Amino acid sequence: KLSYDSMESFEKTLRKIRQIEKITHTNTIHTIPDIMLYVDEKQIQTVFSNIILNAIDATKKGKISIIAKETEDGIQIEFIDSGPGISKDKINNIFEPLYTTKQSGTGLGLSSAKRIIESHGGIIEVQNNPTKFTITLPKNNS
Repeated sequence: KLSYDSMESFEKTLRKIRQIEKITHTNTIHTIPDIMLYVDEKQIQTVFSNIILNAIDATKKGKISIIAKETEDGIQIEFIDSGPGISKDKINNIFEPLYTTKQSGTGLGLSSAKRIIESHGGIIEVQNNPTKFTITLPKNNS
C-alpha cells in the first residue's frame, strides 16, 4: 500500500471524470480533508470513479454532493445524488458481482468497489432517499 494524499488524488479523479464524461451539467460539491491515508491510490481512484459515474447516470442533470470529514480513526466520504433512488429490491443486491440494472452495465463496478474498500480495512454502505454511498477508510491500516 502506498501513502495517499486524499485531497490531491481525489481532485485528480474528479478532473479525469470531467474530461472523459465532459461533465458540464452536474454540480459537484466536495470538501475533502487533506489527510494521509495508506492505500493503493489507483484502486481508491477506481472506487471513486465507479461511484461518481453511477451517480452521473442516475442524476442526468441533477446534483452530486461529495462530502468528506476526518474522523478519529480515518476519513468518511459521502457521495449523495439527487437521482430517483434505488428500489428496495435492488438495493440489497447492489454490491453483488454481475448484478446490474443498466443495459450496458457489467455489474462489476460496485462489487469491485466493495472488495477494494474492504481490502483496505474500510467499509462501504448505501442508503436510499436520497441515494448515499458512504465510504469509511482508516488513516493507517498497514
